[in-house]
Amino acid sequence: IDLEDFVSATSDGFESYGFAHLKITKGEQVFAVRVKVGSVPHEEIERLRKHAPRPPSVARWFDPTQDREAAAQLGIQSKQKLILPDYSNTDYLDQLQAFNTKLQGEIVGRGVLSKLLLKDGTVAQTSEQKYQALQEMGLSLTHLAEISTEVLRLTDWSDEERTRFLPDDSDSARTSTPARR
Repeated sequence: IDLEDFVSATSDGFESYGFAHLKITKGEQVFAVRVKVGSVPHEEIERLRKHAPRPPSVARWFDPTQDREAAAQLGIQSKQKLILPDYSNTDYLDQLQAFNTKLQGEIVGRGVLSKLLLKDGTVAQTSEQKYQALQEMGLSLTHLAEISTEVLRLTDWSDEERTRFLPDDSDSARTSTPARR
């Protein structure tokens, strides 16, 4: 659909929304609980990602005779000291896990459009309160990850969607309703 046709046909412009479907099992019964979600601007997500922790650096001696393939790729011909990120540092890994949890909380909290109540009965307004309300309801990390994934999918093309929606020639565009899962 062309931009002009899209804008004139919709009242909410480019605000994307959809649903995350959460599997909830109660004994023998299985439910697919729908949570309405909206897109979170990528600029906001990238702004949050800029605060990700960085691994500490460690000095390591590299001997090209011990790993010729790596030496060739790096263009190293003599033994030398390299400064490398230490992705196995436990403090860094703890900080990274905490950051990822906070980022997921922000994406989920900003993306959930369903009305949520906190345990005290007040309506969750902020992203932190929405995330808290979902946790208070007993949602697992798997559920929260599913919501986060669905929020991000609202505006990111998958390879399958690109093939199905986008034409081979850029003069005509197709529209389709994605299959429900």
